[in-house]
Amino acid sequence: MRQDFSEHHRTITRAALDQMLGFQQNPTGIDSTHPRVTFDNVLKGKLGEAAWAVRLGYGVDAILDDGPHRPDFEMRGWKLDVKTSQLTSSSINVRSYYLDKPDLDSWVILGALCDIDTWTVELAGSIRANRLSEWAVSDPESGHSTSYIRVPIDALNGVDG
Repeated sequence: MRQDFSEHHRTITRAALDQMLGFQQNPTGIDSTHPRVTFDNVLKGKLGEAAWAVRLGYGVDAILDDGPHRPDFEMRGWKLDVKTSQLTSSSINVRSYYLDKPDLDSWVILGALCDIDTWTVELAGSIRANRLSEWAVSDPESGHSTSYIRVPIDALNGVDG
């Protein structure tokens, strides 16, 4: 079911701007894309995080407490990381470095599909990170230096009503 998050646009935009500021203060070298493209990608990610924050009972403000190398949420011993794609996408992308995590069995990837123009999100489901090895590692996309894994949306466990 598609949800409208336009009423939370200020909080989501603030979280995206905070993350962009973090990129400027601590450049990772991962992206060499134009800042506008990077911002749209960050906004897309924050929109997906906001939808999962509400679903998990945290509220949208939970996305403001974000930091590098940390899961988006933690719940009952699980580390939850949201990955968001365009509403029309058939997959989500997960960076391949997940496969090297020593605690991979405690991570869960939460998938979301969104449209940043309409502020709408559909929750796609989840997958345990230890299943990521089922898919091939793809070379970095243009402007990126990190390989990724394309996980089909239909491989995710659905989201109940």
